[in-house]
Order: sequence, then structure tokens, then C-alpha cells
Amino acid sequence: MRNVAVCIDGSNLVGNLQKRGWPAFIDLDYLARILVKNDNLVHLLYTFSSPHPKVPEDIRLEQQRYHDILRTVSGISLGEGWRPPPNYEEKACDVILAINLVLMARNNNYAIAYLITGDSDLAPAVEMVRQIGKEVVLVYFWDKYLPKDEQRFSYRLARAASSKMGFKKKWARPISGM
Repeated sequence: MRNVAVCIDGSNLVGNLQKRGWPAFIDLDYLARILVKNDNLVHLLYTFSSPHPKVPEDIRLEQQRYHDILRTVSGISLGEGWRPPPNYEEKACDVILAINLVLMARNNNYAIAYLITGDSDLAPAVEMVRQIGKEVVLVYFWDKYLPKDEQRFSYRLARAASSKMGFKKKWARPISGM
């Protein structure tokens, strides 16, 4: 049985689920257990930032409620970024993911990491983890029918990973309380 980490870029996950009309606020423990199968889940990390201020209030409240629920779930580590003015772009989430991937690999906490993101900025961290001797499986969303500017797939990240697998709709089980 191998030790496994699951690291999730929350903005990428939620954005891709919403684009497809799937449940956006899903049970992360359920998702991790599907990915890990019979191996030993040692770390589940979800990074996110506060909702963009221009998002309608009902959606912001729903996102906040999801984050509040996640804070109560044991076994999930949360990495919270921020959105500074004037453009309110998400900051620090990728860095949090990268640091955790590399530190846990160097500390021999896992043999394999499942990484859910589409951000090519994480490719150097994935390459370093592989140099340390760990596997990284990229869990990605791909839909050739979406306009190119809406596709969040990074070929560079896919090349850096040990392997890749597409996200399946059946994994998007809504979390209780949403």
C-alpha cells in the first residue's frame, strides 16, 4: 500500500465543474477516496481564495458557505490565498500547492500525488517532485468543444507529470449541507 497525497486547485476545480453544469461544491473526501483507491491517503490539500468581489452576492455567499463547511471536515488541509485590489486576481494558491507538493515529497510523506489543476505554473514543482523520485498524476479537465480561452489544460504540466487522467462526472458528488 502506497502513501498518497491529493492536492486540489480549488478555483480550477470549481470553475471547470461549473462550466460543465456539474455540481460545483463537491465532497472532497469522496473524490480523494476514489483517486486513492486502496492506497493510504496521507494528505488532502485544497487551495482557494475568497470570492472575487464582482461575483454576484448569492454566488459569493454559496462559495463562502462551501469554504466554511470545508473548514469543519477533518482530514482536509486548506490553503487560503487572497485577492488584492485593484484587479482582485487570486494570489498564493499555486505557491501553496507547489510548496506542499515539494515539501511532502522531500519529507518522503507520499509515493504518489494526485494533482487537480490546469495551471502550467506548477510544472516546475511537479518536475522537482519527480526528480525526488515521486509520482505525480495530473487529474485534468478536457473538453475539445469548449472555446480555447475556456479550456484549462496545460500541455506543459501534462508533460511534467508522471501520468494523467481525465476528471469524471461521477466523481462530482455534492457535499452535504450545500
